[in-house]
Amino acid sequence: MHKGNAESGRVQPSTQEAADWYVHNEAGTAFNAETLMQWDSWASDPLNRREYAEIAEMRQQAPRRIQAPSNVGRGELLADVESDVDRDGE
Repeated sequence: MHKGNAESGRVQPSTQEAADWYVHNEAGTAFNAETLMQWDSWASDPLNRREYAEIAEMRQQAPRRIQAPSNVGRGELLADVESDVDRDGE
């Protein structure tokens, strides 16, 4: 559930676990009984829920932070591919 820090004795939530649960939840697939029990156990810990919330917040902000590529027309894409083929064929 948590990864412990042996030096300080503190227990810290796992960002990877939170990310894994987030991806699983966003996939929209139904949980089987075992997975649902694992989720309930994991999500019952406030530190895990906070880590999960941080992952969800990052995901919601990602589209605003990442610039979408400009719309490139089909002709431009074809010309780019053709120039790559010409370069590779020389």
